Amino acid sequence: MVNLNEINVVKHEHQHILVDTNTTRAIFVSGRVYDIVTKLKQGREYNLVEDEYGRETVDMVLNHIQSLIEKNIIKPSDGTFYEKGMKEIKKYEEEPIDVLEGMLMVSQDCNLACKYCYGGESGTFNHKGLMEIETAERCFRYLLSVGKDREFQKVVFIGGEPLLNMKVIKHIVLLWEKIKASYGDKKVFFTLTTNGLLLTQEIVEFFKKYGVGVAVSLDGPKQVHDQNRVLAGGGSTFDKVMQGIELLRKYDLPISIRTTATKDVSFSVLHDFFEQQEFDIHTISIVDYPMVRPERCYQFGIKDYRRFLLQQREIMKKGYKDIVENNKNSFDAKQFSVSFHKSQREQGFFLCGAGNWIVSFGIDGYIYPCNRLVGHEKFRIGDLENGIDKEKVKKIFSDFLEASKNCNTCWAAARCKGRCFYERINEQDEMKEVPQELCEIYRETLAESLIFSHKVQKEMKENQMKMKEAIVRYDASNMMKEYLG
Repeated sequence: MVNLNEINVVKHEHQHILVDTNTTRAIFVSGRVYDIVTKLKQGREYNLVEDEYGRETVDMVLNHIQSLIEKNIIKPSDGTFYEKGMKEIKKYEEEPIDVLEGMLMVSQDCNLACKYCYGGESGTFNHKGLMEIETAERCFRYLLSVGKDREFQKVVFIGGEPLLNMKVIKHIVLLWEKIKASYGDKKVFFTLTTNGLLLTQEIVEFFKKYGVGVAVSLDGPKQVHDQNRVLAGGGSTFDKVMQGIELLRKYDLPISIRTTATKDVSFSVLHDFFEQQEFDIHTISIVDYPMVRPERCYQFGIKDYRRFLLQQREIMKKGYKDIVENNKNSFDAKQFSVSFHKSQREQGFFLCGAGNWIVSFGIDGYIYPCNRLVGHEKFRIGDLENGIDKEKVKKIFSDFLEASKNCNTCWAAARCKGRCFYERINEQDEMKEVPQELCEIYRETLAESLIFSHKVQKEMKENQMKMKEAIVRYDASNMMKEYLG
């Protein structure tokens, strides 16, 4: 008899889909097939299901599923979410440390006092100050040493506000220019995220000359942006940010914009504003982990969060339509391209690679899984004297799995991956389960994504060239060529 543990059946609105435990693709089925499989998976005796639907119908359904498994359309699972995670930890233990992306927090200080800053007061991350040149150089050389077999590595200068420490940024970029010949064909892509206030002609010329990517934080039109992103001493910042963006445009640097959305912001207002701006790359991220009941004045509640995701999904659909209709540079089309490219990118077991192929360095040289965890002593995974401590990384992974038991019975876990480390910790820096109200939203979002993706993949056969041109622009190697030549 077919092993129904290898599959899940999902109902979303009027659609019924069958997915394997790896959640790699959706197979559309009828409501009757959904009912039969659901009852059998719930433990209903075969003869009772047979009495209700007829032996011939039940056998036909099970034989078809078996055929899908034999053809490898439905791929067999290699264990529960927990078991897969433990295998990933074992694999990490046995393989050499191999880092793709290093974040250098060159400044744990900021000239702004954003109301939603996760780095504490003005981005200090519990330790105010600037990274010294010597420390930064040691971070950079260590990063190169743990990515020595990679053809490409990425260095992200972050803060606080990284431009408060431009001398260190400049030193590291120029250091690479001096030593890169000894690394053969290896490429290093430098980028940073800034609030834009400190951009000057001299700085922008330097970024242009050495291919440093720049992402600017801009939360929308003036009335939206100035609600949360204010000067440390008070006062608006929108006009100054736009001046910095215009300076980037003047030197023809690709402009990447990061928007943080809070609960009171109208999605349509953001959409209309950014559609007019025509930035090269633009992402809108929710401000913080959406709890069942908002803990902070800017934080999304469950209802608003669901509405926000629904609006984003509508943008994806409009964006795909724009690409097909030869309007690949519309705001919606770019949003679709970014989202589609991310969905196709190969990922590890844990959601973003934090602590594995992504690490962050604090100004004191301590190493953390990601920039959001800098300053959390419990999440230190190494230092510049001893490098990354695998046992500490494994402990974080293990704690995450222990707090993800609900994922073992969730069909969406293979794609959701239990979400982000930072989002899962409480005030005592302990891992916690994702609230079930949120899990319902993630399942709903993934179900609709699978259905939409099925449609897109089918239609792509007729629009291959248009899709390729629209999506390749956000491929890492292609973007590196654009920046570095």
